[in-house]
Amino acid sequence: MSFLDLLAKGARGKGGPRDYSGRDGAGFEPRVNHIAAEFVDLIERKYLSTLAEFRPIDFAHKAQYFTLDVISYLGLGEALGFLSNDEDMYDYVAINDSMLPTISVLLTIPWADGILKSWPFNKMLLKDGDNVGFGMLIG
Repeated sequence: MSFLDLLAKGARGKGGPRDYSGRDGAGFEPRVNHIAAEFVDLIERKYLSTLAEFRPIDFAHKAQYFTLDVISYLGLGEALGFLSNDEDMYDYVAINDSMLPTISVLLTIPWADGILKSWPFNKMLLKDGDNVGFGMLIG
């Protein structure tokens, strides 16, 4: 059954995407628990402070690492390694940090979308097959 079939079925009120209750998600919980255990291990191993040593953690970035590893583990069958390497793999977080404020402002301007999608600006947008950032993750 295709996605369009599911949508048509849902439109008739006979089930489909609107009725999804997680039945197809068998095995999600153990996989998420596995990544959560990696996250806890990382914090315990590298970021627990003692009376003698203060070890700060940038929790915002570590939370993004956790999220990206969970999504990749569920979608691809293996984590991309953000947590296990404790680093910004593929510069995803750095690009996100630098571009998100600008993109957020531009997306509030209705006509800016058309400009961003036209040449030469469209050459700067992410695309499938990029070696870094979100484009690498969708590729």
